[in-house]
Amino acid sequence: VVGRVTGPDGGPVADARVTRSGGDGSQAMWQWGVSWSGPRNAGAATDADGRFRLEALPPTEALVLMAKKSPLVGTQSEPVRLAVGVPPPEVALVLAVGASLAGTVLDADGKAVVGCSIDWWGGDGTNWSNGNTTCDEAGAFRLDGLAPGQLQFNVRTAAGLTKQVQVTPALKAS
Repeated sequence: VVGRVTGPDGGPVADARVTRSGGDGSQAMWQWGVSWSGPRNAGAATDADGRFRLEALPPTEALVLMAKKSPLVGTQSEPVRLAVGVPPPEVALVLAVGASLAGTVLDADGKAVVGCSIDWWGGDGTNWSNGNTTCDEAGAFRLDGLAPGQLQFNVRTAAGLTKQVQVTPALKAS
């Protein structure tokens, strides 16, 4: 598969990550709060002109691609067919400005949880984003490049305690 990634201004986006949407099991595992140690989704980075090439993909009737480069977030491509002996399809992916979310992780006593790990994922069915971050010495974190829709958080403390939280952020102009 070959294609190009552009940004909100229509210009090329260099160093965006292009992957198959789903397909490797990691998104389903994250939704259950389980760490994924299986194979990673094959992907490619875009060049300075926003161009990418994904190779060695198996034939399929409906390959769906996504691109992301924080703080930008992408929508899923239309499904494309991959077949042996047929020229690779050309896919155009467009990134938009994603949302940002900042917060603080507190324990049951209202004290900051220092150094906790946060895995996050979510979207609205068309857009998808995921990632991870670590809380600072005040328990604070900031996430950029979030897709619209419901977000899932899996928070882990250094002691191994975990908590899952769902959030649907409200839009606020900045």
